[in-house]
Amino acid sequence: MKHATATTGFFQEGPQLENPYTADKSLQRVLAYFVPKDVLGRAVDEELKTLGEKVISDEVCEWAEEAERNLPFIVQQDTFGKSLNKLVTSAGWKRLKEFAAEEGIISTAFERRYGEHSRVIGFVKEFIFTPSSAIVTCPLAMADGCARLIELQNPDAGTWKHEVYEHLITRDPKEAWTSGQWMTERPGGSDVSRTETVAYKNGAKDQYLLKGFKWFSSATDSEVTVTLAHREEAKGKEGLSCFIGDLKGGGVRLHRLKEKFGTKALPTAELELSGLQAELVSEPGKGVKTIAAVLNITRVHSAIGSIGFWRRAYMIARDYSQRRSVFGKKLNQVPAHVLTLAKQEVLLRGHTFLTFYAASLMGLVETSKANQHHHVLVRLVPGLAKAGACKAAVQNIPECMEAMGGVGFLEHDIKMNIARLQRDAQVNCIWEGTTNVLCDDLVRYLKKSWPTARSSLHWLVSTNTNPNKDHGELKNNLRKEVSNRFGQWIDSFELKSLDDARREARSVILDLVDILIGSFLAADMKTSGSLEDEAACKIAEKWIRPSADRGPGTDYLIVYGDRPNHSKL
Repeated sequence: MKHATATTGFFQEGPQLENPYTADKSLQRVLAYFVPKDVLGRAVDEELKTLGEKVISDEVCEWAEEAERNLPFIVQQDTFGKSLNKLVTSAGWKRLKEFAAEEGIISTAFERRYGEHSRVIGFVKEFIFTPSSAIVTCPLAMADGCARLIELQNPDAGTWKHEVYEHLITRDPKEAWTSGQWMTERPGGSDVSRTETVAYKNGAKDQYLLKGFKWFSSATDSEVTVTLAHREEAKGKEGLSCFIGDLKGGGVRLHRLKEKFGTKALPTAELELSGLQAELVSEPGKGVKTIAAVLNITRVHSAIGSIGFWRRAYMIARDYSQRRSVFGKKLNQVPAHVLTLAKQEVLLRGHTFLTFYAASLMGLVETSKANQHHHVLVRLVPGLAKAGACKAAVQNIPECMEAMGGVGFLEHDIKMNIARLQRDAQVNCIWEGTTNVLCDDLVRYLKKSWPTARSSLHWLVSTNTNPNKDHGELKNNLRKEVSNRFGQWIDSFELKSLDDARREARSVILDLVDILIGSFLAADMKTSGSLEDEAACKIAEKWIRPSADRGPGTDYLIVYGDRPNHSKL
């Protein structure tokens, strides 16, 4: 046997990124469920396919790598000591923002070429783009929320708010703006009641100057921001008001950039507002209610980002399993390894369904196609999707890393850097409300609005689980099990006092997430005889009956979409 050297001997073939649109069978399944065939036609399919190729291209990945390598920094003074206080971001970061505008990551939802389905298609684009984005999706999410806030107010053409709206939704990279969402201050994050920012009247109606200190402000390089402040003239006799600030006009001093666990390319700063020009965009004292519409949107972005990172990690691990051999077998021939991947696919498909249902609800409401139940569910499902998907992603991306052995822990190559995906996904459990804060909010809403919320949740679950003699015994039995479990959840929830429900909020809400996902997977079961439909049935069964085990052949079908030949498993 000839000895190896640094340049000779065995070299492992690395995993290759597949098109994240065409290679993701769960995404295809979810799209087919929520978007009719006549909408998801050839043009849309080709657009998404082309975007999928672009986001894994060397060019886009090089932009992301450059953004991660050349991190943002502040230049405080010029050569002669004059204050500059200038934020510098990398060329890669800037190009990724331009790319997002060109591809319509945000504008697709507002163009509404696909009617009520525009939201779903827009979020598919973000889902595909996120793992290659160096987290420019953060300011994009806030731009989305700000644009929707303005759209709801329907400002007259020629006004500043209308100008902001047009910049936020354009596909022209030279004209595109993003937005911040600055609420966190030193006294509290999710608890905004202790906000110390004050708005001082500045002449014309609804015009103010904001002064205060923002402790954790992402999207620092944006052109506008949504924020909360106390109106000085109210003398403490009203609640917080909501404003849109003009960041191009000065009035903001960068105190320092945060050093973070992840999202390193994203400029996150402590900011002193020293006279930020802003316009009041809520009723006086009603800012929290106004900004809630923004939070609902950005929560869906958090969920989309999490499952996007998770899906990329899974696809890397899946591809590698077909290339790496151990003890004379490829990893895709090792039953324990395939079972691990199958569990990931089941979890991913489930959370993808619920997250895109949240997107679908948003689309229905925004195009006036929603029924009474949709209007209730849009208050609940985005939070449910975020709570479930963001937590599941950070718990399971490490499984994909471990599935690759030691190389999964390495960070040499941006295309297979699972560690980066894990770091960037982690913040989604914190942004827009930590898991505990989010679950507490949902529990309080459910208790406050229980008759209405119960009716709408029951409508959703029963719609997904109604038995039909043509569906087959397994499908009807699984639907019945989901329906029964939902009934048990209702009984348990109704017996809990508000205090007990808040104490157990995580388990209460995550159990509901599990039930709703089960209802969608049961509804998606078909008996056509195709491998895709067979896999969907097995995935539903594995979700609804976790102890069910149909053997290694089923695991292989779930992961690879095919049956193993006799030499495998």
